[in-house]
Amino acid sequence: MRARLLLALLLAVPLWYAVAPSSAQTPGFQLVEQVWFANPAAPKSDAALPSQSEPPSHTLYLPLIVENGPQAKIRFGTALVDGRLEGEASSFSYGITTLAYLIELPAGVEFLELREVWSFNGVEPPNLARTRIIPGGVSSVGSAIALTSNKPLPVGEYSLQLWIGGQRAGQASSEIQP
Repeated sequence: MRARLLLALLLAVPLWYAVAPSSAQTPGFQLVEQVWFANPAAPKSDAALPSQSEPPSHTLYLPLIVENGPQAKIRFGTALVDGRLEGEASSFSYGITTLAYLIELPAGVEFLELREVWSFNGVEPPNLARTRIIPGGVSSVGSAIALTSNKPLPVGEYSLQLWIGGQRAGQASSEIQP
């Protein structure tokens, strides 16, 4: 009888550890669908562009040295409404269910690749990165992160890194405090 009890304990302990929640796991984050906001000064069609009837007769190549890519401005808030951040701040109290962000894009980045990579307390959850092509005529893009459970976001540091056209374009952090 004692041997059966010992065998049952030996089999149960590894199973209990396999299903016990770990505090080291990252929460089930999700990215909300991005919203692109138009640049009011952008041309509405190609009609405003001059036409070329003949190709140029010669080509001139100039060297181009780029040390830093285009820089974007990142702002955080509690909600994104009609292209505006509500509750804009750099740190928040525990209890918010979404961390909204607005990226103000630099000029001349249309049709380039925009890559966003989030980290939570220094760890990059795999489902918090995305790459998109910036459409023409936009000046900013906004979105939010939330938990899949719709519970309040955990206390910690949230950091967003941006790349535009393969070049680092910005980084910003926000904190949720207890």
